[in-house]
Amino acid sequence: MKPRLPKLNFANKLSILILLTTLSSLSLVAGVLTYIGIKNYQQDLQLALIEKAEIMAYNLVPILSFNDAEGANIALKAFRADSSVNYASVYSNTLFGLSETPLAEYQAKPNLGSHQSLPTDANDILLYEQAPNIKNNNVYYTKSIEFDGEVLGYLFVFSHLSQVDDFFQRSILTSIIVLLISLIIAMLVAHKFQKALVKPMEGLINTTQKVRLNRDFGIRASEDSQDEFADLAKNFNHMLSEIQQQINRQHQVELEIRQLNFNLEDKVNKRTAALKESNSRLQEALTELQASQGQLVEQETMASLGKLVAGVAHEINTPVGIGVTAISHLNEITLHLFRSFENKSLTAFELSQYLDKAIEAIDVTEKSLNKAAELVKSFKQIAVDQSTDNIRKIILSQHVHDILAALRPKYKHTQHQIIVNADNSEVTVNAGALYQIITNLLINSLLHGFEGLEQGKITISLSLNEDTVELNYSDNGNGISEDNLGKLFEPFYTTKRNEGGTGLGAHIIYNLVTQALHGEIKVSSQVNQGLSYCIRFPANN
Repeated sequence: MKPRLPKLNFANKLSILILLTTLSSLSLVAGVLTYIGIKNYQQDLQLALIEKAEIMAYNLVPILSFNDAEGANIALKAFRADSSVNYASVYSNTLFGLSETPLAEYQAKPNLGSHQSLPTDANDILLYEQAPNIKNNNVYYTKSIEFDGEVLGYLFVFSHLSQVDDFFQRSILTSIIVLLISLIIAMLVAHKFQKALVKPMEGLINTTQKVRLNRDFGIRASEDSQDEFADLAKNFNHMLSEIQQQINRQHQVELEIRQLNFNLEDKVNKRTAALKESNSRLQEALTELQASQGQLVEQETMASLGKLVAGVAHEINTPVGIGVTAISHLNEITLHLFRSFENKSLTAFELSQYLDKAIEAIDVTEKSLNKAAELVKSFKQIAVDQSTDNIRKIILSQHVHDILAALRPKYKHTQHQIIVNADNSEVTVNAGALYQIITNLLINSLLHGFEGLEQGKITISLSLNEDTVELNYSDNGNGISEDNLGKLFEPFYTTKRNEGGTGLGAHIIYNLVTQALHGEIKVSSQVNQGLSYCIRFPANN
């Protein structure tokens, strides 16, 4: 099926390009802002849940000291004022370990345990002691109840993040409304200015049609636009003047020839030479006009392309821009060929030149679009992996290069070097978790490891040894002291607290390795000697 866009006039094409640019840019911004908003909202809900659990655990200290089940039940009823807490239970710590049944329970809805994934074994709640655990929009968290260093018991809290779904729906609705309003504004702006942009061109086209139909070279194009079209009109008028003068000269020559005697061959030859000279000057003027016209069209094309792709990421912008430029050039030479064909002045040389340039433009466009398609495919797969717990088959080397392609804007303006050694083994793993691990490692190196360094070196090795995948990551940055190395995976540990650091980067890496990939992680470092991680996990999750 042939594309319909080339059949439209210039004004409609301009309007469509403006609307497509607005739609693409706003959709991208809305998607990113919605994703960030949901993540921040989800994190706020988790922090609020931790606060509530800590307060309740503090209130339960005297109750557990006397093993008061009734008092514990009364204390847990305080969660009724908070709709985000769906279930809570208190377990006492005996001489023989954790009690098998809860000392007290609270359920916001009847029969909650029959349709929700609550722990069936008392010891299972200890899995959620370090930090809240999220599964299928459910949050599980266990807080130890301590007094003077002694653990009296544990408070387990369960919450379903239904507010996140509501927030997501509101965000999507808001984004759609803003998008529609923006498109309407863009349509109004495009409609308002397209006439002003196209009017000089339409005037020039009308003038050329009048000259062609009436054979009246005394007609002149308007030069009132005061822009590039005015320069084009001046050159066109100059060409008409040259043609008119040439026609007048030809008429004069013809009159003189009629008056001459046919025997005056020498005089005729001189007149013929003068005519050839005039034709040569006319051809030169026409060539200069065509060159100027080509430069003006190229300048307008490049300016339009610059505005069209202003909001698009540079990695995709480059091949797409090359492709658009090649197609624009192909359109220009095609129009020129068509005009030559209509005027019946098309030569074999012009046709051969056109074919050479058309083949070259098509080849450039195909390579550029293939490059853009590869980048889009890479970014699309990474996005899918991050939006779902996607356990799928991946090729280790390809996956690492896809990740680095997505992260390239983070380090492309630095002088740091990244070396990848990965084999082509195929494994079935949580691709999104592996992406986030490598991303956090790279970001930590750029922010912390290479602070104060202009040229750093990062080495990423990924290989399959029997049924185990081994990831070795190292940098030659500032490193970490032995005292702080033991705290690296602790939550909220950071050396940039005053600069907005959360201290959750390494902790998230540890949880992803141990829980999402079911593996293990080891770290080693010395001050000013860099940092190294060794991560092992099963090849088939």
